[in-house]
Amino acid sequence: MDACKKIIEDLLDKKHCHYAWPFYKPLNAEKLGLTDYHHKIKKPMDLGSIKYKLEDGHYSSVLEFAEDVRLVFSNCFKYFDPDNDYVGMAQELRHVFEMLYAQIPDEPVPNVPAHNTHIQGNMQGPTGKPLAWLKLTLSSNSEFDSDTDTDSDSDSEDLAAKLKARPQCPPPAALSPKQREDEDDPEASITDGTGRETEKEATEATS
Repeated sequence: MDACKKIIEDLLDKKHCHYAWPFYKPLNAEKLGLTDYHHKIKKPMDLGSIKYKLEDGHYSSVLEFAEDVRLVFSNCFKYFDPDNDYVGMAQELRHVFEMLYAQIPDEPVPNVPAHNTHIQGNMQGPTGKPLAWLKLTLSSNSEFDSDTDTDSDSDSEDLAAKLKARPQCPPPAALSPKQREDEDDPEASITDGTGRETEKEATEATS
């Protein structure tokens, strides 16, 4: 949280006092006659209170610190009219804060084991930006190979069952002696497979 302490010290530095002074301490609504201030602003915040919370170890992350600083500005924008001097001062100070806040480096992502690792979480860098949503489930090579073998065996069984179910082609019929002679003699008459000449050939023979 050292970076946060440096930022709050910078915002409270006298070089910014001409637009930061309204936010040094809690706003005295009663003294200023702002009777409805606490009705509209449910969570007042100021730089002095933020510095005290830092020193007291109240913040557990940089993001919590940034939320409180931004709350100082959003309260001002919510209550005062846009043309109010306080709004202009808040805009200048907010610009300074965001520039300082952007310079805080993010933390590196931790190394992830290669196998059988389950990591879940919302890890954030000091600026509050999510570094990673990690949910990693890795199976060992042996488990992968086992699944592959099982699938292969199942596919082979399905293929064998399909081949077995297919109708088999009948074996070719044996040729009669007459049919074998016809195959050897190209001039032989055409038969219908029973050794008899077809009707067409018989007609041609008698004509």
